[in-house]
Amino acid sequence: MYRFLFLIFCAAASPAFAQLKWENPWQEFQRDPEVEYVEATFKFTNTGATPVSVKSVKTSCGCTTAEMAKKTYLPGESGVVTANFHFGDRVGAQRKIVTVKTVDGISQDLNIVVYIHRAMILTPSLVYWKKAQDPLPQAVTLNAEPGQVVHVTGVTSPNPRFGVQLETVTEGAQYRVLIAPSSTVEKDKAEITVQTDYPPDAPRAYTIYARIK
Repeated sequence: MYRFLFLIFCAAASPAFAQLKWENPWQEFQRDPEVEYVEATFKFTNTGATPVSVKSVKTSCGCTTAEMAKKTYLPGESGVVTANFHFGDRVGAQRKIVTVKTVDGISQDLNIVVYIHRAMILTPSLVYWKKAQDPLPQAVTLNAEPGQVVHVTGVTSPNPRFGVQLETVTEGAQYRVLIAPSSTVEKDKAEITVQTDYPPDAPRAYTIYARIK
């Protein structure tokens, strides 16, 4: 009888007095391949009654790194695991796992899910005029990747000699940017910025290159 009660006490006490509670162990991101990497921040709190020491922090592949400021956390103390996943040549849906294991044998998988795709395609991304050529407008078409809703929120030219005009073909799917130089007498250039609202947590900007050569 006493042995039975002892086992119940140990089973109840072990994880209850040394536990890390994670706020968001599953995180999802939408990213363009050109961004190259994503950083995920996993916050936790020691909700137990005794200090918790982390034995190891391991990632599922060499493309992902993870670190934390220290290994031991007092009751009520919070901490963060910062993980970075570098895309390399990967595209499509990717899932990377960071496993945190404490000295008492409790482990937690932290998941990074990234959908890597080019949300918007510019055709062409470079427009140019030859010197003394008629400065007629040239069009750049912006198409959202099938299945994605991407809105263009603005187009700006840092060079006042290149005028820009945004046209909506299909809201959230296709746009057209008209670019025209005020003159082609001299060589000139501009990097025109196309700002979008996608992805929501890190809106992407694209660049159109305009040249007079």
